[in-house]
Amino acid sequence: MELDHKKAFQKFISDDPHLTLMIKKRVAEYGDKVVARQRPGGPWESMTWTTFGERIDLVSKALLEWGVAEKEMVGIFSQNRVEWCIADLGILGIRGVSVPIYATNSKEEAE
Repeated sequence: MELDHKKAFQKFISDDPHLTLMIKKRVAEYGDKVVARQRPGGPWESMTWTTFGERIDLVSKALLEWGVAEKEMVGIFSQNRVEWCIADLGILGIRGVSVPIYATNSKEEAE
């Protein structure tokens, strides 16, 4: 039986119409399971879904406290790491717009 990708995608979107809702559902479902591991210059560190979700919520709350409005652009200057994803999802959670500035960007690219 061949999978109807269009139909499967429509069901997927109807179940979770926003990425932040998808993440919240995974946080509730997977809780203490590891979502990511990184090695930031020392031993490997693991992060659970619960911690991941809590940190995303903290970023969203902080941005709202700072007065960031819906559709407002928020820059993220970071190397590739779990915290980049947390910041991105926290921004998305308040319907902000992530503007990535990579650590490898030149001065001109960052401007």
